[in-house]
Amino acid sequence: MSKSKKQNEKLERQVVAEIRSTLRSLGWVVWKNHGSAYTEAGLPDLMAVRRGEFIAIEVKRPGARSRTTQAQRRWIRRLGREGVLAIVATSADEVLLAVEGQGEPESGEQSDG
Repeated sequence: MSKSKKQNEKLERQVVAEIRSTLRSLGWVVWKNHGSAYTEAGLPDLMAVRRGEFIAIEVKRPGARSRTTQAQRRWIRRLGREGVLAIVATSADEVLLAVEGQGEPESGEQSDG
């Protein structure tokens, strides 16, 4: 694995950790979905629930928001149609804005880039 690929992966992991920590500090129950042969492709990275609210978050490193896959965009649309707040986010601040209803990050309608 190249050095730049390792740095990109580490950065996304840092964003995941930041979002998890922030949401947990606000009383959310948060879990990370790990891809395997038993999960559907494109399932959002993080799920969180608090007092009946549910959010699904596809996490991207800063600058990579447009790199959602077709399967990820399909999941975001599918969950959104079911009333779930399903977003693509590159920071905890973006998640908080969406949760607080002050603005919502782009909904995953990006190109595969």
